Amino acid sequence: MISRTPEKRQLYEARIKFLHDEEARMIAARMAGREEGIKKGELLGQFKVYQQLLGLSETPAWELQRLSPAELTHLITDLQQQLRDRG
Repeated sequence: MISRTPEKRQLYEARIKFLHDEEARMIAARMAGREEGIKKGELLGQFKVYQQLLGLSETPAWELQRLSPAELTHLITDLQQQLRDRG
């Protein structure tokens, strides 16, 4: 319920603004997490394809999940180079 005094009205509006801002921050964080997950999923797919092309044994999923996107990118670059060296 909205209070009738200007001071209480101001406090109410400040609280509502805070809640809206907090909700916006949470939505942005979820979106960033999804984007990171999609990027990591793409990298995992590339890594597995290169392993298959090279005839290497498949790395366990639990081991790959522990790697950062930068580490996966580095491993993919190494596998690409191995594939080029074969050709």
